[in-house]
Amino acid sequence: MVFPASFAALPRLVRLASHSARARTLAGLIVMCVPSPHGCDDLLPGCADAIRTFREILDRHLRSRPDDYLASFRFLLATEEQYHWSAVLGDFSDDVYEVAWPHCAVDVTIAIGAYGRYSALRDWHLGDVDRRDLRPADPAAGVDCQGLDAVYGPDDLLAAWPQ
Repeated sequence: MVFPASFAALPRLVRLASHSARARTLAGLIVMCVPSPHGCDDLLPGCADAIRTFREILDRHLRSRPDDYLASFRFLLATEEQYHWSAVLGDFSDDVYEVAWPHCAVDVTIAIGAYGRYSALRDWHLGDVDRRDLRPADPAAGVDCQGLDAVYGPDDLLAAWPQ
């Protein structure tokens, strides 16, 4: 979340960013939040020069192949108004699969990784809803469309992913 004070602090953070990793991170996080509903749209035009300068600082910083390359690259994408990519490039430690159950109209998301091992119904606006932890499957039971009833039905069972 970003506040009016964040945009007020941005020019000062950018002035410090070439010599301070903390200032660079704070400035980057603020720029990444520009498209969020913060109610500060009237403050953005006053930050255009700071964002342009920050882009140049990040470009120079990235040429040195720093340890914080991924975070800095995400911040650079945000300065280029590539907000979607700056947001989604942050997590390479999880695999997410959309599974269409046969003969059903429901797609289930399966996530496996550092964020957890779970299934969920994915909603465009709400994210993962009705999240359920994955449990070992019974190989003899098999998984089919009735398996969806087991996952999201009254029994609250999930046998979709073996460990």
